[in-house]
Amino acid sequence: MIRKFGYDDIYRFAGEGDEKKVLVGIRRKKERAKKKKAAGAGEGDEEEGVSLLSFMLHTLLSLSTLSSLISAVL
Repeated sequence: MIRKFGYDDIYRFAGEGDEKKVLVGIRRKKERAKKKKAAGAGEGDEEEGVSLLSFMLHTLLSLSTLSSLISAVL
């Protein structure tokens, strides 16, 4: 019903007892899920950037080691 009519309308017509408490709990649960999802998405981007940076550094170190070996041989 919340999806169809909206939270505010359902809350307005709910009784004073446990019905409002249940609706508030549902709203809070949905808000927490949104925050958790947003926080999870932010962490994934950050981890991806760190792994890309470490890959680039590893590649540069490998190339410098390779160039050092080549110059030592020549």
